[in-house]
Amino acid sequence: MEPVTHLLTGACLSRTGFNRRAAYATLTMVVAAEFPDVDTLWALRGPIDGLQHHRGITHTFLGLPLEAALIVAAVYGLHRWRLRRAEAKAKARAVVAAQGKGPQAVGDQTEVWTVR
Repeated sequence: MEPVTHLLTGACLSRTGFNRRAAYATLTMVVAAEFPDVDTLWALRGPIDGLQHHRGITHTFLGLPLEAALIVAAVYGLHRWRLRRAEAKAKARAVVAAQGKGPQAVGDQTEVWTVR
């Protein structure tokens, strides 16, 4: 099958209910559908190496658990990275909010009629 067909198949399968049961289901299934074709990278070493390793262990049931573990680890790493970025942004927002609130609080202390 063509790579686009693999990608679309993974996307369609993820939308059959998996996306409601797991976060990153679409990403995981799209990557998993295309991941066995990672053996085409052997072609970078030359056409002979590319042909020797094409449709090797990555296209078998023996390679399935290893590939699944690699994909889950990569998606989990992406998730952890995004959480760290979100936490850093939340801390930055809290600092900015405190800095924005500071002058208003000081201004209220100087005005007699607004603070009771």
